[in-house]
Amino acid sequence: MTIKIGDQDYRTSRPKDLSDKLAAYGLSEAEVGHQLRGDPSPDLIARAIKPFLPADAPSVPELASAIAADKAAAQEGVAKAYKDEIAADEAEDGTDGGE
Repeated sequence: MTIKIGDQDYRTSRPKDLSDKLAAYGLSEAEVGHQLRGDPSPDLIARAIKPFLPADAPSVPELASAIAADKAAAQEGVAKAYKDEIAADEAEDGTDGGE
């Protein structure tokens, strides 16, 4: 999958140690899934997607700045990356994402 952040397209892949990588940013997969259903900040989106990006991708602050310029596009890409976590959060609170 690719995600567009700012004027760059990044090829993404789900890391095997996603939980550990998110923990380094003070996040969990469940928390990200829940927050992505709302109106997450560009910083949260950047921290959530950073583990999926190649090693040479920009830093979280640089990503957050680029995301702020076109938040909707970046949020859509991150939501695809976290679709299982979002679905689990929806199931937990009884919504289907269309509300």
